[in-house]
Amino acid sequence: MHPFDPLSTSEIDAAVAIVREAHDGPLKFNTVTLSEPRKAQMMAWLEDSENTPKPHRAAEVVAITPDGKLYDGIVDLKTNAIVEWNLVAGVQPLVTMEDLQFVEHMARKDESIIKQCEAIGIPREDMHKVYCDPWTIGYDERFGNSDRLQQALMYYRPDIDDYMLFMLLSIRMTKFTLLDGMSLKPQANHLMAFRPGSQIQQMSPLTIPI
Repeated sequence: MHPFDPLSTSEIDAAVAIVREAHDGPLKFNTVTLSEPRKAQMMAWLEDSENTPKPHRAAEVVAITPDGKLYDGIVDLKTNAIVEWNLVAGVQPLVTMEDLQFVEHMARKDESIIKQCEAIGIPREDMHKVYCDPWTIGYDERFGNSDRLQQALMYYRPDIDDYMLFMLLSIRMTKFTLLDGMSLKPQANHLMAFRPGSQIQQMSPLTIPI
């Protein structure tokens, strides 16, 4: 395997197992990716691979504890040892797909969001038609950096129209903060509402020379 090849599934499993065994307490693994060898090591091996030791395969591991502590470390996959393991303060790891799904799930059940939806004409029983497009927020001095935060752009899709609500959500779900309440009445804003009928009268093949 080339030193720059991505980690295999077995290497990822090995790195996770090594960290779990060494760490006291539960961890959520945010990122397990290749830790590339140093340039000097790589250049020496490329110039004389027969006489120069091949750089070890290593994994960079980013993990977070249930109380929000973030760890970043390096696992040597040849020696099966943790060569670096640091507690990193004042930062948050990448937002994962599980985080995104969790935000939407919790938003649909939050009473303040349900009432806000009702205020613009979305019935309580239609909350399953309310969708959430979560985005990272970065740093906001109002909230500090101890909580994992997401900005959730929410919309209702009963048909072709979208009606937007904007709010800020904390992944810890201690509370939902509505940034801007809206009092819009549902209305047809789609182009086809003003120009009914098909806009495409005839279709023909398109030939692109290559």
